[in-house]
Amino acid sequence: TDSPATMGQPGTREGRVWPSWMVEDLKGSGIPVDAAEQAGFYPVDQSELRDLLGFDIPEPVEAYAIPFLDPVTAEPMLTSAGHPFVRVKFEHPVQIGDSKAKYASPKDSGNRAYIPKLAHEAAERGERLVITEGEKKALSATLHGIPTIGLTGVWGFWDAATDDLLADLHPYFQAGRELVFALDSDAASNHGIAHAVHRLNQCAALRGVALR
Repeated sequence: TDSPATMGQPGTREGRVWPSWMVEDLKGSGIPVDAAEQAGFYPVDQSELRDLLGFDIPEPVEAYAIPFLDPVTAEPMLTSAGHPFVRVKFEHPVQIGDSKAKYASPKDSGNRAYIPKLAHEAAERGERLVITEGEKKALSATLHGIPTIGLTGVWGFWDAATDDLLADLHPYFQAGRELVFALDSDAASNHGIAHAVHRLNQCAALRGVALR
């Protein structure tokens, strides 16, 4: 197995060691550790999870944080309560409420979109963008030449507070732009996902965007 990697990027938690499972997890997603560090990813201790998420994890688990950063300023995006928005990836699924979860977002955080800097720059050049579920998928695809924005779930494009398209996505839903909504292969047979796709198509059509 790979040796643990030591972090030292500005804006991350310097000197922390990436355990081998984290390195392998990132490698499995097509994300080199140095690219993850540049994107601000960092390992977190059990004691930090409550501060990040606003609730307790009832079992010992290792994890790493995926901060959502403004693609222009690199400042943290904020939750509806004004705290930095992060997604936490656990080493193994943990019990949260009535279900097991591999990822978690801060309590009552609302939705934010994960927008890699390179994807934003591609959009400014007029390139076609992909929208998908998952921040790691978005970063990996972008690193491999497919500019992609990540959602925290299939309804991650929706702002319940405004009952409209998430403000993070407004700059990319501009008239004349072509967007691709890429979902898992079983999406067509899932009625909940079909509803989300229909609503996103409505958002796109209202703004003159071609969504495929």
